[in-house]
Amino acid sequence: MTAGTSGATAAVTVTATPIVGLSVTGALAEGLATGDPDVVSALAALQTDTAISFVVLGAERLAGGPAGVRLDPASIIAARHGSFPRWGFLLAAAPQRDHPFNLARRVSAVDHFTNGRAGVVLGVPRAGGIVRGRRQAWDLPGDVESHAVIADAAVVLRELWNSWPVSSLIADGESGVFAQTDGIRRIEHRGVFSVDGPLNAPSSPQGEPVLAWWIDASTVGVDRAAQEREFRAARAVADIVIVDDDWVGPGVGLAGRDSAEGDAGGRAPLVFVRHPAAWLRGGAGESSASTAAWSGPAVDGIIAEVSSVADLDRVAAASFAAAAAASGSGVRVGRSRRVVGTLRAALGIASRSLDLADRPAAVRSAGATEGGGPAVDGIIATDAQLATDGRPATDGQLATDGQLV
Repeated sequence: MTAGTSGATAAVTVTATPIVGLSVTGALAEGLATGDPDVVSALAALQTDTAISFVVLGAERLAGGPAGVRLDPASIIAARHGSFPRWGFLLAAAPQRDHPFNLARRVSAVDHFTNGRAGVVLGVPRAGGIVRGRRQAWDLPGDVESHAVIADAAVVLRELWNSWPVSSLIADGESGVFAQTDGIRRIEHRGVFSVDGPLNAPSSPQGEPVLAWWIDASTVGVDRAAQEREFRAARAVADIVIVDDDWVGPGVGLAGRDSAEGDAGGRAPLVFVRHPAAWLRGGAGESSASTAAWSGPAVDGIIAEVSSVADLDRVAAASFAAAAAASGSGVRVGRSRRVVGTLRAALGIASRSLDLADRPAAVRSAGATEGGGPAVDGIIATDAQLATDGRPATDGQLATDGQLV
């Protein structure tokens, strides 16, 4: 639930110069997909005139996101990223429908062709709640809480993204060695999902793609304990936690937000609150946004939900600096953290990786065989499935006929 649906605007304090993102849906997303010049130019203009740092695509797939046509965010980014060199991109996905192995490959591909400007937003699908029966595409064990599915998928993604270190690619023309395969590891993950790995793509230019967790109050309700479980699960694995404004009221959801206790690597994720474009100063929510938007539990930035060119006009007209001054916070707002390198660098998120040295090697020495397949330059051609949840081997083959797939 957002301010646009609840009729109330929550109070938010931005901890420093805020980071601003756009969640692009509806007609805007369709215009991007088709290359509508009016939509592309309207969005491109915001790169120089606003503090926007990244774009979320695919929020229609997630609980709390708008209803509408569910376009493939990866395809849109692939087609249009060149028009937005100053922005990063987060593609939305629900692991109940997008298997972590397939998702890891998709996000890795987007991250490579944007030179490290990409990431993923995981959340509960619009039909979400407890995952069982026909509500998900994969056979998951028993009645598993949604946050447990997302948390396990996040771990699988991270393990797969680290299973083939890019440092192994040496491309030595003299020796004829393309890659030193010692570091390529099977992840052999066993949890909600069972995935062997490795991913058949080298690791990211930014260490790992940015990993975000989308939380919507409608999937948790008013149960304080459930809210805490959700937020703590997200905090343990995510670089970014995205909440709706029902999560930033006094004593709700974000308790312990400033504590690093329990966080992976001892670091706290960035927290964003999402709002409809009408909330922005200059839109329908001007009075409340200008006076109350910057007091309350701390967040690191906002995500404006936009679905039309008119919404972009509101974003362009928004005066975050005036709102901060009205609250007496002294926060300087509106300075863009534009992506000049990787998305992690732009957002101030440290690079991270997992050490998989204790996992079994994925590639045997030249001449060895596994599963009956021949060894080709140290790469084993095998029909063994990398993801073992009952899917066909199409996405699970490390190599076929000596070629990586």
